[in-house]
Amino acid sequence: MTDPFRLRLMKGITAALQQITVANGYHCEVGENVFRGRMTFGATDPLPCIALMEPPLQPEPQVRQPQGAGARASQCDLYIQGFAIDDKKHPT
Repeated sequence: MTDPFRLRLMKGITAALQQITVANGYHCEVGENVFRGRMTFGATDPLPCIALMEPPLQPEPQVRQPQGAGARASQCDLYIQGFAIDDKKHPT
């Protein structure tokens, strides 16, 4: 069974953000420090890191689609938050 669309989307974005590495030409190393659905971070978490979050989903009404209907239009809210080491020389 395949993953739901929203999960496939989150996995794809996570994989793309994990490509942010020095070896790929970036100035910082994010690599495996991409988290999905995590809301709290502390002093022991690795920096830099990225958090992907979705707002809680409301139950969708079960609507039957006509047979053969494959196209679907929907809205998917996504929040991306990054954490980095403080830059004392350039604080903004």
